[in-house]
Amino acid sequence: VGSSTGSRVHPAYARARELIELRLGQSLDLAGLAAEIGISHNQLTRIFRRETDTTIIGYVHERRARLARHLLQNTTLPMKAIGAQIGITNPNRFNKFIHRRLGMSPSAVRRQTRPTPRLHSTPGTD
Repeated sequence: VGSSTGSRVHPAYARARELIELRLGQSLDLAGLAAEIGISHNQLTRIFRRETDTTIIGYVHERRARLARHLLQNTTLPMKAIGAQIGITNPNRFNKFIHRRLGMSPSAVRRQTRPTPRLHSTPGTD
C-alpha cells in the first residue's frame, strides 16, 4: 500500500501500523495511539485513509480477522485463547466478529484447515 506521492509511506502511518500489530490483542484507543505518534486523531485518520483507502478501525478489524483465521486454521488453540489474542475476550462477540468478517462460524473456519502440501504429487492427479 503506497501513498499518492509514490511508494513512500507516511511515517505516522508506518508507526501506527507497527503499534497496531503489537497491540492486536489489546483494546486500542485511537486518540491515545495518535497522541503516542505525536499527531492529532484527525490527522492520523486522514493519513490512514489516504494510505489504505480504509479507516483505522477497518484496518484493525481486517488484521484481527486475518490473525484469527490463521490461528483457527493452523493451531489447536481453544477459541477462547484465539479470541484473547485478537482482543475479543467475550465468546459471543468473538463468534459474531468471525461470522461477520469471515462469513462463517469459528468452527467452520477451523474445519477449513489448509491442506498439507503433497510432496510427491504428479501434476493432474489431484
